[in-house]
Amino acid sequence: MDHVTDIAETTALYRGWVSRHGGAAVQQPAAQLLERAAAMHGAASEPKVRTALLAAIADLAGLGAYIARDIGDHRSADEHARLALSAATAAGNTALGGHTVVRMAGHNIELRRPEKTLSLLDAAAKRAGDLFTPGDCANQSCIRAWAYAQVGDADMVRRAVGDAEEAFTRVDSTGAPNWAAQHVTEAELYSLTGAAYTDLARTNNRYAETAIERLNQALDLRGVSLARNRALDQLSLAEALLYAGEFDEAGRIALAATEAAGDIRSGRLSLRFAGLTRRMQPHACKAASVAEFVTAQRTS
Repeated sequence: MDHVTDIAETTALYRGWVSRHGGAAVQQPAAQLLERAAAMHGAASEPKVRTALLAAIADLAGLGAYIARDIGDHRSADEHARLALSAATAAGNTALGGHTVVRMAGHNIELRRPEKTLSLLDAAAKRAGDLFTPGDCANQSCIRAWAYAQVGDADMVRRAVGDAEEAFTRVDSTGAPNWAAQHVTEAELYSLTGAAYTDLARTNNRYAETAIERLNQALDLRGVSLARNRALDQLSLAEALLYAGEFDEAGRIALAATEAAGDIRSGRLSLRFAGLTRRMQPHACKAASVAEFVTAQRTS
């Protein structure tokens, strides 16, 4: 069991590293740890140890899916997610299995597949709804809000955001397992709902101010340690500012995101930079900071 604990603690360490430095930084060691855990399971004979190893494998495979998603390897992300779900099911860990399905929904929201996202969230609720904590429910409502934003349903966005905020008032994160903890923070609540309102603002700029308020709150709560996550929030904020017509501030925040990204190795982050560059390019003549950002991205 000491070996199982070592795997769980190392998985938690890698998970924190992804939020700071991007998935590519730990892709290889995480893959090696997964192979080691699988070998341990094959060699273990004690039922209690085998079950604990299955749960550790599920957690680690889920992290592998998140790493693959971060570097843009979507096929590998799906394969790791299926492995995580199978291992969680074999371990009898319904909560972890449900969490894995929710993370699959989160992957699909970034791929802009809102219908698939909503169906996965429904499947997760059916699978493990009774086991989800208020924090889990808040996170799922945030993802729902973003999915509804992608289909342009502002009323459902507001309803989902309200559900998320209500659930969050009942959150007690002190006992959250490591695989859930990073998704049930107040910063994540404002980050995801801010991203949802930014999506709405793409077609109706009246939602830009709400997005800006929420994303600023997310950044205030996020702090400076989670560099990759902070850069993602800054990119969403810069986009919302663009829709609000605050061009100089949009460029300034985009440049700050560029500096914050530094040497972070994240394909997900690179795609977001590329998308923001495309949206800012038509406005390069309106603010020097926007022009500077666009030029810097084109020459990088």
